[in-house]
Amino acid sequence: MASHAEEAFDPEPIRELPDDEPRTPMWLPAVGAVLLLLVGCWWALGGDDDPAAAASAKASGAASVAGSAPRGIPRAAARPERDVPVAVDGQRKEALRKRLEQLREQREQGKGRDQKAAKTR
Repeated sequence: MASHAEEAFDPEPIRELPDDEPRTPMWLPAVGAVLLLLVGCWWALGGDDDPAAAASAKASGAASVAGSAPRGIPRAAARPERDVPVAVDGQRKEALRKRLEQLREQREQGKGRDQKAAKTR
């Protein structure tokens, strides 16, 4: 069962609009073009209306470039805590060492497989 839209489809493009089709007034696309140009110019030329806000934004940008350390604190003292070495007890250290060796062995075994596969190609 075909729908109504499929039955009314005509693949030929129409050359003239039917009499009952409303016409678009020619001033409507012109208004749209003018609005587009105005908004584009406003966006391109517009800036911050508040000069104090613009000055503070520039100052904060300069401060972030200069460094994150507050004034009076040396840069080395202002480093994040992740650079500080962590004390590890003996058991944990041994477990980490074994895991590291396992990962290195797996990596070496993977390289050997990759080289064998490349030779067979």
